[in-house]
Amino acid sequence: MGGSSPEYSGSWGAGGNTKIDSLKTVIQTASHDTTKVKALSDLAWKLMYSKPDTATILCEKALELLETDNLKVEGDSPSDHPFLRTAVFNTLGAINYIQSNYPQALEYYFKALKIRKELGDKKGMAASYNNIGLIYWNQSSYPQALEYYFKAVKIEVELGEKSTALAAFYNNIGIIYWYQSNYPQALEYYFKSLKIEEQLGDKKGMANSYCNIGIIYGSQSSYPQALRCFFKALKIFEQLGDKKDMANSYNNISSLYTSLFEQGDSPEYSGAGGWAAENPALLLDTALYYQQQALLINKELSDEYNMTFSLSGIGSIYFLKKDYPTVIQYYQQAALLADSIGALQQSSEAHSGLAACYEQLSSYKLSLEHYKQFATLKDSVFNEEKSKEIGKLEARHEMEMAEIKRKQEEEEQARIL
Repeated sequence: MGGSSPEYSGSWGAGGNTKIDSLKTVIQTASHDTTKVKALSDLAWKLMYSKPDTATILCEKALELLETDNLKVEGDSPSDHPFLRTAVFNTLGAINYIQSNYPQALEYYFKALKIRKELGDKKGMAASYNNIGLIYWNQSSYPQALEYYFKAVKIEVELGEKSTALAAFYNNIGIIYWYQSNYPQALEYYFKSLKIEEQLGDKKGMANSYCNIGIIYGSQSSYPQALRCFFKALKIFEQLGDKKDMANSYNNISSLYTSLFEQGDSPEYSGAGGWAAENPALLLDTALYYQQQALLINKELSDEYNMTFSLSGIGSIYFLKKDYPTVIQYYQQAALLADSIGALQQSSEAHSGLAACYEQLSSYKLSLEHYKQFATLKDSVFNEEKSKEIGKLEARHEMEMAEIKRKQEEEEQARIL
C-alpha cells in the first residue's frame, strides 16, 4: 500500500540512486569525514531490508564520525552537521521500524524531530511527524497516529504547498481509516491524495493512490471498480519501468480474481459481463497468471521477501484447483525461503498451507508435523498481532473522541478566520 513507508533519509542529491559498490568505494577512499557520513547513511538505507544489523553498524559509525572533535569537512559548514545527524537518526528509525522494534524507532524519530524543531525546519518537522505517525499506526495506536499525521498536514497547508508530501500524508490518514473499516473517510483522503498527485503530474503517487482506492473497493466487494483501479496503477508502473510495484500490482490483481472465485457468483462482477459466473476455472487461471508474473519479477530483483508471498500465493491457487502435488512444491519452496531469511509470518503461512494439503491427501502424520511447525511459528508472532487487535479495541473509543475534538478545533479555527 503506497505512502506508508518511512521518509528517505538521504538529503544530498544522487545518494538515493548510487549503487552499493560505489558507496562502499566512497567510504573506503573519502578524505573528508562528512562525505563518508553521507555514504555510510545512504549505504545503511540500501541495506536495511536485507542486512539490518550491518545497516545499524554503518549508522553508528556515521554518528561516531559526527562526534569527532576534528571533523574533516568538505563543502559543508558546521551548521550543516545537524542535518547530517538528523538523516542518520531517520535511517536508524527506519531500520528499527522494519524490525518491528517500535519503541526504539520512536526514540530515533523523536531525536530527529527535536533537531528539526531547533533548526526551525518546517518541512523536516512535517516529515518527522509522518514517521512518528507511521510507528503509532503499526502499534495500533490510531488516535496518536492521526494526531501526528494531521500535524504533518497542518504544516504543509500552512506552507501553502500542494506537495507530494501532503499527498502522502493524506494517503496515510486514509490508511488509518481503512484499518478502522471507515471506508467512506478512507476514500475521501485517498481521493484528496490523488487530486494533488494529478495536479503535480506525480505518476508514481497516482499509481499508489489507485492501488489504495482499489483495495477499498475490493473490501467493499466492488470488484469491477477495484480491478479498474489496479489496472490503472499497473499501466503507470509499466510506463515508469517500476518493476517492484509492477509485482505488487500483479499480486493485487491475482488476489482479487482469487476472491471472486472463492465467493462464487458475484452479482457485481456478473453485472459487468457475467463471465465470472460462467467460467470460474478461468478466474483461477487468470489469478495464477498474474501471481506467476509477480514471482518472475521478484526473482529478477532477487527480492526474497516478496518471493515468499508469490510462492505461497501460487500454492494457494493450486490448492483451490486441487492440484495437491503442485501445492506441496510451491509451499515447500516458500517455507524454505522464508526460514532462510527469518520471515516468520510467511514461514508460518507456508507450513499452514502444507498442513492443509497433506490433510487433503490423507497424509495425517505429515499434516500434523507441518501443523506443529505452523503453531510454533505462529506463537512467535502471536504477541505482536494480539497486541494490535487489543489496541484496535482499546483505541476505537479514543479515536472517535479524538476525531470529534479535531473537528471541533477545525470549526473553531474556521470561525476565527
